[in-house]
Amino acid sequence: MTLEQFIEPIHNITRIRIVKGKGSRYETSEADVYIGWLGILREDKSQISKEIWQAEIKDFAVVPDIRHKDWQKLGLMKPLEPGEHPQYKFSDLTMTLYYTFCI
Repeated sequence: MTLEQFIEPIHNITRIRIVKGKGSRYETSEADVYIGWLGILREDKSQISKEIWQAEIKDFAVVPDIRHKDWQKLGLMKPLEPGEHPQYKFSDLTMTLYYTFCI
């Protein structure tokens, strides 16, 4: 199934991440083709190439991104990596889910 076919039924308010090749599911890298709102990508399809739109999906995951709401402003550590544990209260956190597509 191609990327274009796979995302067809997904709502515009979904955050997505498209990774080319062996990029990491959890960390941003040079392999990232697009990170952002699906609706914005649909409005301006030229943000990614036609080759990417027609690429076959090799892997898919829903990846949570949990971090302190004001981590940069407060000078806190960067968001946690898998297996690390937070040093702050749950009420201080914000969570974002990314649909991660590996092509």
